[in-house]
Amino acid sequence: MTSGNVVKASLCVAMLVSACPQAVGQQQPLAKPLAEMAARESNVRLVVTLAAALLVLMIVHMAVVLLRERRGGKVYTADYFIKRRKKTIEWQKERQRKSSEEAIKTGSGLKPVYVASEESGQEEIDFCVNRLNEISDRLKTDEYYKSESDYFRRLKIGRLRYAGKRIEKIKDLNPTDAAIVERMNEYVRIIRKARRRGFFGSWFLLIVSVALAAGMFMINWREASIVLMLASVVYWLAGLTPHYLVERRRYKGSSDLLNGILGSAFSSVVGLKSVKAMFRKKTDGEEAGGSTNFAEKILYLIVFLILCIVFSLLMPLWSTFNYLRNYVFYF
Repeated sequence: MTSGNVVKASLCVAMLVSACPQAVGQQQPLAKPLAEMAARESNVRLVVTLAAALLVLMIVHMAVVLLRERRGGKVYTADYFIKRRKKTIEWQKERQRKSSEEAIKTGSGLKPVYVASEESGQEEIDFCVNRLNEISDRLKTDEYYKSESDYFRRLKIGRLRYAGKRIEKIKDLNPTDAAIVERMNEYVRIIRKARRRGFFGSWFLLIVSVALAAGMFMINWREASIVLMLASVVYWLAGLTPHYLVERRRYKGSSDLLNGILGSAFSSVVGLKSVKAMFRKKTDGEEAGGSTNFAEKILYLIVFLILCIVFSLLMPLWSTFNYLRNYVFYF
């Protein structure tokens, strides 16, 4: 081997040795960002899952509350309780018969089984009357007949729950007295009217939010679209406000902040003048052309749409606020 070949071989070895550490060093920085990215995606997925689970729990709770309010708002007749009482008596007699047969077979003592009478006794009537008087004192129904709006704005959820529990106790006794049933139905109607719900949210924002969720789903942002769609459902259910809360907020002058912002922005867009040229005359009689507000109108419209999109992305926040306001704390 000549001296020139030796020099070339040594140069090649030196180049390989110097290149290997660089290749190894480049792999280590690449692996670290990939691991950080995977951990970040895992954390985001966990947050999205927890948010979706929380929204589902809100939906379930609100559905239970609505079904309970609807069931508690039913009015009944004395004939209904008479039929229900007869079924209860038949069931109690069947239990008494089985208890007698068991006592004969085993030779043990007969277990007493209570069997109600076909009509409400005096003790039951007194119990129902006392409960109805408690409801009247707590709800202060005399004020209702003077002014409904003033009555509902003073009403609180604690009074309604108190009256609802007393009414359920009366129903469990299956009263057959027509006067008691009619008086109970009177209070049920007042409670039902106080709890009657209507949607007081923003329909436009709800539509924009659903459309935005559908768009996210089409571009494969499925986790975010699912959360936004669930938040839209929560927003709709949470926007169902009881009548007595509406009267109270109307009396206090408090309105929905979100509706106020969107309403002001929308009225600013709609209230602009139609596109036209404005002319004015100078003092010397020369006529000069004015400016048009077309660009201003387009700018307002763009700002309004951006505002709607931003508020739609914040739908979980608005939904949670309305949920706490109309289903938990009732303020």
